[in-house]
Amino acid sequence: MELSDRVVNDFYDEQYCDLCETTRHPENGVYYCDGCRCAAHIDCVIPEVYLERRKLAEDRMLRQLDEAIATVEAETEQVKKEGEKKLELLMTKLVGLKTKKHKIEMQAEAEQDRV
Repeated sequence: MELSDRVVNDFYDEQYCDLCETTRHPENGVYYCDGCRCAAHIDCVIPEVYLERRKLAEDRMLRQLDEAIATVEAETEQVKKEGEKKLELLMTKLVGLKTKKHKIEMQAEAEQDRV
């Protein structure tokens, strides 16, 4: 649609806005599409254009947020897996150190008992 100064057709007395379906004055500016022969009050078109643009912007923002959420979830899973592996390694190391300490304590007790 493009803004026109006026659109006058064969039915000069019966001009209608194709969006709100009310009569419009044929001499007033309108948005008009020659291809689909649609004429509309300026006030009827602008809110729709605004809402359409806002919806497109919201959809784009939601897609970006979905992508960001998916990325963070994937990173979280990776860190979780790495954290589990690291925790497992630390637990193994801890068990080894405690075992070594226990052996040394047992050896020290055994030597103490011999004396």
